[in-house]
Amino acid sequence: MQMQLNRDHVYVSKRGTSIRFAKDTPTFVPPYLVTEVVGLGGTVSETDQSTVDAEMKVVKEAVIAAEGRSPAIEAAIRTMIERNQRGDFTAGGKPNLNVLSKMVGYTVNADELDAPWRKVKAEIV
Repeated sequence: MQMQLNRDHVYVSKRGTSIRFAKDTPTFVPPYLVTEVVGLGGTVSETDQSTVDAEMKVVKEAVIAAEGRSPAIEAAIRTMIERNQRGDFTAGGKPNLNVLSKMVGYTVNADELDAPWRKVKAEIV
C-alpha cells in the first residue's frame, strides 16, 4: 500500500522493518505495518482506504477480545499468587506467561498481561 507522511521520517517497527518516508511522497508500506504508520499520521490514497478500514476493524476486534480475556487472566494471576509454586513467576517478579497460558487455556502475550498484572499488583502492595 502506498502511504505518505507530511514530514521526512524513518520509521522502525518493533518487527525490525524500517521505512524511509520523504515528505509528501507515496512510499510502499507492507500490510502488517499499515496500522502503525496510520498511528504516525500516515495517509493513504482513496483506493487504499478500504484496506485501512479493514485493518482498523481487526485492531478494534483484537482490543475488544483482549478486554474480554482480562478477567480470566486476572483470576489466574490471583491463583498463582495464592498457590505460590516455584516457576509461577519470573525472576523479575512477573507471572510466567507459559504457566499463565496453560491456566487460562489460551496463549497470553506480554501486552495482555500488563493491565491485569498492574491491577492485581496494586491490590497486593
